[in-house]
Amino acid sequence: MHSLEPPQLRWIGTIVRPHGLDGSLHVELAQSVFLAEGTPVWIGFSARFCNRSQIESFTLSGSRAILRLAGITTRQQAETLREHGVFIADSSLQISRKSSELVGWTAVLPDGTAVGTVVGIEENPAHPLLCIARPQWGEFRVPFVDVFVQHVESSTRTIVLSLPEGFLEAQLPTTTLPRKRKR
Repeated sequence: MHSLEPPQLRWIGTIVRPHGLDGSLHVELAQSVFLAEGTPVWIGFSARFCNRSQIESFTLSGSRAILRLAGITTRQQAETLREHGVFIADSSLQISRKSSELVGWTAVLPDGTAVGTVVGIEENPAHPLLCIARPQWGEFRVPFVDVFVQHVESSTRTIVLSLPEGFLEAQLPTTTLPRKRKR
């Protein structure tokens, strides 16, 4: 089993089915979280009856995630984990803006153009928001869902964004022109 006491583990979701043939798993999340590569997780039917594993990749998509675990490399292995809970240590939970591992990462467009630096993640009722700072423009937010976030590349500390046309322009600060006085 595991070495942590049950109160130190937090249930974050349930494995609902395999994803593809490589051992990836669809996880229905209880809350939006970001889990970095290498984060330890516990898989089982309860916090008291689970086994430790390690995240190879984690892709957040609204209330679901695609999870790859070390040692799970086939669809058959993934199938055996169906309906198992996913637990993490409270210390691994990354929701707050200041504790996010993505702070300092570069947000880029698919063509490689840098759009800013991640300064945090804010919780929102619908989904988390990436807070991105642009020099001389201030801060703007991008929904942290796969429609907007194409890829998170940990080796280069970049987040590839797929933004709708005009999104960045809409974030430009507005300048107020002086109004003419009526006489």
